[in-house]
Amino acid sequence: MLRLLSLALSLIVMAAPALASGLPTPADNVLRIPGALPSLPPTSGDAAADPDEIVRKAMEAKLTGNIVGTEDLLAAAIMIYNGRIASNPKDVDALNGRALARLETDDPGGKNDAYTAIELLTTAINTTPPDGTLYHKRARAYRTLQQFDLAVADYNRAIALRPDQTSWAFDLRAVNLERRVKEVNEAESMIGNQ
Repeated sequence: MLRLLSLALSLIVMAAPALASGLPTPADNVLRIPGALPSLPPTSGDAAADPDEIVRKAMEAKLTGNIVGTEDLLAAAIMIYNGRIASNPKDVDALNGRALARLETDDPGGKNDAYTAIELLTTAINTTPPDGTLYHKRARAYRTLQQFDLAVADYNRAIALRPDQTSWAFDLRAVNLERRVKEVNEAESMIGNQ
Protein backbone atom coordinates (compact mmCIF):
# COMPACT_ATOMS: atom_id res chain seq x y z
CA MET A 1 0.00 0.00 0.00
CA LEU A 2 2.74 2.44 0.91
CA ARG A 3 4.67 1.51 -2.25
CA LEU A 4 1.58 2.55 -4.23
CA LEU A 5 1.44 5.82 -2.29
CA SER A 6 5.11 6.42 -3.06
CA LEU A 7 4.50 5.75 -6.77
CA ALA A 8 1.48 8.07 -6.68
CA LEU A 9 3.57 10.87 -5.17
CA SER A 10 6.26 10.36 -7.81
CA LEU A 11 3.64 10.46 -10.54
CA ILE A 12 2.11 13.67 -9.16
CA VAL A 13 5.51 15.28 -8.94
CA MET A 14 6.46 14.31 -12.49
CA ALA A 15 3.22 15.78 -13.78
CA ALA A 16 3.68 19.02 -11.89
CA PRO A 17 4.10 22.14 -13.97
CA ALA A 18 7.34 22.85 -12.13
CA LEU A 19 9.36 21.27 -14.89
CA ALA A 20 7.96 23.55 -17.56
CA SER A 21 7.77 26.86 -15.76
CA GLY A 22 10.04 29.86 -15.96
CA LEU A 23 12.21 31.44 -18.57
CA PRO A 24 15.51 29.91 -19.64
CA THR A 25 18.51 31.04 -17.66
CA PRO A 26 22.14 31.24 -18.74
CA ALA A 27 22.70 28.06 -16.75
CA ASP A 28 20.09 26.25 -18.86
CA ASN A 29 22.05 27.16 -21.99
CA VAL A 30 25.27 25.82 -20.51
CA LEU A 31 23.82 22.61 -19.13
CA ARG A 32 21.37 21.63 -21.86
CA ILE A 33 22.18 21.89 -25.50
CA PRO A 34 19.18 20.74 -27.53
CA GLY A 35 19.96 18.00 -29.98
CA ALA A 36 18.08 15.73 -32.29
CA LEU A 37 16.26 12.98 -30.47
CA PRO A 38 16.31 9.46 -31.88
CA SER A 39 13.02 8.64 -33.52
CA LEU A 40 10.61 6.34 -31.73
CA PRO A 41 7.24 5.04 -32.75
CA PRO A 42 4.59 7.47 -31.51
CA THR A 43 2.99 6.49 -28.23
CA SER A 44 -0.76 6.84 -27.68
CA GLY A 45 -1.12 8.87 -30.86
CA ASP A 46 1.47 11.45 -29.86
CA ALA A 47 3.42 12.90 -32.78
CA ALA A 48 6.70 13.01 -30.86
CA ALA A 49 8.05 10.90 -28.00
CA ASP A 50 8.89 12.87 -24.86
CA PRO A 51 10.96 10.64 -22.56
CA ASP A 52 9.65 12.36 -19.42
CA GLU A 53 6.09 11.63 -20.59
CA ILE A 54 7.00 8.00 -21.37
CA VAL A 55 8.40 7.52 -17.84
CA ARG A 56 5.28 9.17 -16.41
CA LYS A 57 3.06 6.77 -18.38
CA ALA A 58 5.08 3.77 -17.19
CA MET A 59 4.82 4.90 -13.56
CA GLU A 60 1.09 5.54 -13.98
CA ALA A 61 0.65 2.05 -15.41
CA LYS A 62 2.51 0.52 -12.45
CA LEU A 63 0.39 2.54 -10.05
CA THR A 64 -2.83 1.18 -11.57
CA GLY A 65 -1.47 -2.38 -11.54
CA ASN A 66 -1.13 -2.57 -15.32
CA ILE A 67 2.53 -3.55 -15.48
CA VAL A 68 2.35 -5.13 -18.95
CA GLY A 69 4.54 -3.07 -21.25
CA THR A 70 6.03 -0.79 -18.59
CA GLU A 71 9.50 -2.25 -19.10
CA ASP A 72 9.19 -1.48 -22.82
CA LEU A 73 8.11 2.10 -22.09
CA LEU A 74 11.02 2.60 -19.71
CA ALA A 75 13.45 1.06 -22.22
CA ALA A 76 12.16 3.47 -24.90
CA ALA A 77 12.64 6.46 -22.58
CA ILE A 78 16.15 5.28 -21.70
CA MET A 79 16.96 5.03 -25.42
CA ILE A 80 15.89 8.65 -25.96
CA TYR A 81 17.84 9.83 -22.92
CA ASN A 82 20.89 7.91 -24.21
CA GLY A 83 20.68 9.85 -27.48
CA ARG A 84 20.44 13.17 -25.65
CA ILE A 85 23.36 12.30 -23.40
CA ALA A 86 25.44 11.16 -26.38
CA SER A 87 24.78 14.57 -27.99
CA ASN A 88 25.57 16.43 -24.76
CA PRO A 89 27.12 14.49 -21.85
CA LYS A 90 26.40 17.48 -19.58
CA ASP A 91 22.61 17.42 -20.16
CA VAL A 92 21.61 17.16 -16.51
CA ASP A 93 17.90 16.93 -17.35
CA ALA A 94 18.56 13.83 -19.46
CA LEU A 95 20.84 12.38 -16.77
CA ASN A 96 18.15 12.93 -14.12
CA GLY A 97 15.45 11.46 -16.35
CA ARG A 98 17.53 8.43 -17.29
CA ALA A 99 18.41 7.92 -13.61
CA LEU A 100 14.73 7.77 -12.66
CA ALA A 101 13.87 5.43 -15.55
CA ARG A 102 16.81 3.14 -14.81
CA LEU A 103 15.99 3.00 -11.10
CA GLU A 104 12.37 2.11 -11.95
CA THR A 105 13.75 -0.93 -13.80
CA ASP A 106 15.95 -1.78 -10.79
CA ASP A 107 19.07 -0.89 -12.81
CA PRO A 108 21.66 0.26 -10.26
CA GLY A 109 23.31 2.33 -13.00
CA GLY A 110 20.59 4.92 -12.44
CA LYS A 111 22.39 6.07 -9.32
CA ASN A 112 25.52 6.79 -11.38
CA ASP A 113 23.47 9.09 -13.66
CA ALA A 114 22.10 11.00 -10.68
CA TYR A 115 25.56 11.33 -9.11
CA THR A 116 26.96 12.60 -12.43
CA ALA A 117 24.19 15.21 -12.63
CA ILE A 118 24.94 16.27 -9.04
CA GLU A 119 28.65 16.67 -9.83
CA LEU A 120 27.95 18.76 -12.94
CA LEU A 121 25.44 20.93 -11.12
CA THR A 122 27.70 21.40 -8.09
CA THR A 123 30.49 22.59 -10.39
CA ALA A 124 28.10 25.00 -12.12
CA ILE A 125 26.78 26.26 -8.77
CA ASN A 126 30.32 26.90 -7.52
CA THR A 127 31.48 28.67 -10.70
CA THR A 128 28.51 30.82 -11.72
CA PRO A 129 26.44 33.55 -10.06
CA PRO A 130 23.67 32.22 -7.81
CA ASP A 131 20.96 30.62 -9.96
CA GLY A 132 17.82 29.02 -8.54
CA THR A 133 17.42 26.79 -11.58
CA LEU A 134 20.71 25.04 -10.84
CA TYR A 135 19.66 24.37 -7.25
CA HIS A 136 16.26 23.12 -8.43
CA LYS A 137 17.85 20.68 -10.87
CA ARG A 138 20.30 19.42 -8.24
CA ALA A 139 17.42 18.99 -5.78
CA ARG A 140 15.71 16.73 -8.35
CA ALA A 141 18.85 14.59 -8.57
CA TYR A 142 19.10 14.32 -4.78
CA ARG A 143 15.42 13.43 -4.70
CA THR A 144 15.92 10.66 -7.26
CA LEU A 145 18.51 9.19 -4.89
CA GLN A 146 16.12 9.69 -1.95
CA GLN A 147 18.63 12.00 -0.26
CA PHE A 148 15.77 14.05 1.06
CA ASP A 149 17.64 16.37 3.44
CA LEU A 150 19.93 17.55 0.63
CA ALA A 151 16.97 17.86 -1.74
CA VAL A 152 15.02 19.99 0.76
CA ALA A 153 18.03 22.27 1.31
CA ASP A 154 18.43 22.80 -2.46
CA TYR A 155 14.69 23.35 -3.02
CA ASN A 156 14.71 25.98 -0.26
CA ARG A 157 17.72 27.72 -1.83
CA ALA A 158 16.11 27.57 -5.29
CA ILE A 159 12.90 29.11 -3.98
CA ALA A 160 14.84 31.85 -2.16
CA LEU A 161 16.68 32.74 -5.37
CA ARG A 162 13.63 32.47 -7.67
CA PRO A 163 10.49 33.24 -5.65
CA ASP A 164 8.66 33.71 -8.96
CA GLN A 165 8.81 29.94 -9.46
CA THR A 166 5.81 29.15 -7.28
CA SER A 167 5.57 25.58 -8.57
CA TRP A 168 8.90 24.80 -6.88
CA ALA A 169 7.10 25.08 -3.52
CA PHE A 170 4.96 22.16 -4.72
CA ASP A 171 8.14 20.18 -5.35
CA LEU A 172 9.32 20.99 -1.84
CA ARG A 173 6.03 19.80 -0.31
CA ALA A 174 6.13 16.63 -2.42
CA VAL A 175 9.68 15.74 -1.37
CA ASN A 176 8.67 16.16 2.27
CA LEU A 177 5.76 13.76 1.67
CA GLU A 178 8.09 11.28 -0.03
CA ARG A 179 10.41 11.48 2.97
CA ARG A 180 7.48 10.66 5.29
CA VAL A 181 6.44 7.71 3.11
CA LYS A 182 10.00 6.37 3.21
CA GLU A 183 10.09 6.74 7.01
CA VAL A 184 6.78 4.86 7.36
CA ASN A 185 7.98 2.11 5.00
CA GLU A 186 11.17 1.72 7.04
CA ALA A 187 9.20 1.61 10.31
CA GLU A 188 6.83 -1.02 8.91
CA SER A 189 9.78 -3.03 7.70
CA MET A 190 11.36 -2.94 11.15
CA ILE A 191 8.08 -4.02 12.78
CA GLY A 192 7.69 -6.83 10.24
CA ASN A 193 11.21 -8.10 10.97
CA GLN A 194 10.57 -8.47 14.70
